[in-house]
Amino acid sequence: MQSPSAGRLGEHYLGQIAATANIVVPKVLDYLQTVPDVDMSRVAITGVSTNGFIALQAVAADQRLHAASVMAACGDYQRFLRYSSMGMAGRPLTLDPDYAKWVDAQAVINHPRRVVHAAVLMVNRVKDPLIPISCADETDRALRPAYAAAGGGNRYRYVRIEEQEGHGFGPKENAENLAWMRAWMLGKR
Repeated sequence: MQSPSAGRLGEHYLGQIAATANIVVPKVLDYLQTVPDVDMSRVAITGVSTNGFIALQAVAADQRLHAASVMAACGDYQRFLRYSSMGMAGRPLTLDPDYAKWVDAQAVINHPRRVVHAAVLMVNRVKDPLIPISCADETDRALRPAYAAAGGGNRYRYVRIEEQEGHGFGPKENAENLAWMRAWMLGKR
């Protein structure tokens, strides 16, 4: 994550995620609404890694997304920047105040009620050096009570994969994703 300074760490990366989630995905949804064969009550988004960040943030940005599978990503951007091997790798993080404010405004953990309209699955590997499990766990700590308060506890699931190391998408993530989408998009719960 090259940045002009440590105080702006990840600015381009997170900016691209925000632009895609907040501008591009809604434009795609606008188009889909014009297609007669598209059932807008069955529109979902799936993403792994960067696209997982986009998927979670897009759900927060647009209520037309009814389900999401978010894999190898999180909604805690400050913790991600500090603990990821792509960021500070656990060293202290001091962001420029205006940038820190922007990062906090984008982070789903700070606005968990924005996603409770959708059925959200999060799948993370415990031993992922790029997406530290602590940022996924913190996202879970924010989303779980928000879903419970909204009466949609069964619309949220968090899966921690212990046995697979590294960053990526494998058979376990694929199985979780397919089961989630079948349940929420095809009504086979």
